[in-house]
Amino acid sequence: MDILNTKQTVAIIGLGNMGLGMAEALLRAGFTVNGCDIAAPAQAAANGAGVRLFDSPSAAVLQAHCVLIAVVNAAQIDVVLTDLLPAFSPQHTVLFMSTIAPKDAARFAASVQACGARAIDAPMSGGPARAAAGHMTLMLAGEPAALKAAQNVTQTLANRCFTLSAVAGDAMKAKLLNNLLAGIHLAAGAQVLRVAGELGLDEAAFLELTQVSSGQSWIAGDRLPRALAQDFEPRSYLHILSKDVGLANEYLAENGYALPTGLAAQAVFQAGLDAGHRDLDDAALYLLAAPQNS
Repeated sequence: MDILNTKQTVAIIGLGNMGLGMAEALLRAGFTVNGCDIAAPAQAAANGAGVRLFDSPSAAVLQAHCVLIAVVNAAQIDVVLTDLLPAFSPQHTVLFMSTIAPKDAARFAASVQACGARAIDAPMSGGPARAAAGHMTLMLAGEPAALKAAQNVTQTLANRCFTLSAVAGDAMKAKLLNNLLAGIHLAAGAQVLRVAGELGLDEAAFLELTQVSSGQSWIAGDRLPRALAQDFEPRSYLHILSKDVGLANEYLAENGYALPTGLAAQAVFQAGLDAGHRDLDDAALYLLAAPQNS
């Protein structure tokens, strides 16, 4: 069987915003999608989209060729793998898509490979809407055979795939640094927009001009219009990007670096968590009072 030309069965473990979006893109392309999630709302949404739900991760992967693990963090992946590892065989290609520490990505890939399955370090970027549209960006690190086995899946999910290396953990390094930069941009953009309003500028007009001028950033242009509309329904939870910024700073510290801008962004995100905005969209950084001299 030529798996590059076959609409195979894909299992998705973790059907939150990103997992559901990926499921929708795969279903629209003709794949069969099995899924597992412990949260009832996620189960209901996935069932409505046409995902075949299973009670355990191991049951979901039995007939699958590709397995996408899209839970929140490394601790959850450890729990999932306790169930999954005995079920893996050489038929499986496992993509670790959560944003985690590079050392954890390498550890998880090794555990999968020890079962005879293929593993890819495959963090994603783009948000739920782009996931559902199949327009994500994927960062990939894995052996050529693993990348080839998953190619029809990755090309369905993403219109941009960047292969970093064959070494699991390298894609996660790139993802953490990318998300650190996104966090810096969002923290700075939210603060500057808030200050612009307090200085008497029309915030919507100011934001519009930044997006066609040197102050432009993708994440500010995506998030801050929602902030001005007071729309904080979570597309990307504040606590998720906060976690990613923290992971990036931890990774840098382990390697002897301390970026002042990264640490400042982490402090802004922590202020958002402390203010009770954990489960709001990360655009809620705009709600923080603009910092002033004491």
